[in-house]
Amino acid sequence: MSPSEIMKMAEVEIFRGVDYGSDRKPIEGGLLDPRLGPPNKKCGNCATYGANYKDCPGHFGYLALALPVYNVGYMGTVVDILKCICKSCSGVLLKEEMRVEHLRRMRNPMLGPLKKTELMKMVVKKCNGLAANNRPVECSKCGYLNGSVKKATGMVAIIHDRSKFGGVMDELRPENLLIMNIPVPPTVIRPSVLVDDSWTNENDITERLKNIVQANARLRHDLTQDLPPAYAGGFKHSWDALQVEVAQ
Repeated sequence: MSPSEIMKMAEVEIFRGVDYGSDRKPIEGGLLDPRLGPPNKKCGNCATYGANYKDCPGHFGYLALALPVYNVGYMGTVVDILKCICKSCSGVLLKEEMRVEHLRRMRNPMLGPLKKTELMKMVVKKCNGLAANNRPVECSKCGYLNGSVKKATGMVAIIHDRSKFGGVMDELRPENLLIMNIPVPPTVIRPSVLVDDSWTNENDITERLKNIVQANARLRHDLTQDLPPAYAGGFKHSWDALQVEVAQ
């Protein structure tokens, strides 16, 4: 789903990494926000439509990330795209006549989805061939030298030998291969189980989301700090930590 679709289906933005307040009531903006549905029988009715715990189907929320992170399911696709484009002007790294020919074929209304997929793989293969043996590829448009692109080992990252990147149908657009908004599922599928009057046992999904919210809050805090230019990249550690939490 695209970020806009996630926001459209959601009832509330989740931005607090806590569940209950001191009064043992779900906190607004938290992972058990009443607008997501009652997390248990003692929390009253749904704040969205007023249904009780038994009848409420639950409602989605969303978590807006301070910076986009990789969707590990699309890492291979992102690498393929980066291999095919210039990192300076974003042009395709093919000779102009070859680019025009492939574009003409791709825009053919009679060409089916499978043929278009084959054509896309052909473009990736040709771009990979240009960078064989780690040779830099010169962009025919701007002259920028593009080094090899590959997945990093042991971490969720993509490496370009001159820099490191922290970063068809609409849902398959390149920007949608990154995660910018995360859907927060209704409490009906991650209920808060009452153990006694003063303690609850939270669902594993809620705990995982809590880690993401807290990592996102740390990154957002670091981004707002007025740091000297020499420390401008200090948020990178927080960004990496958020990537790890989302990837799990």
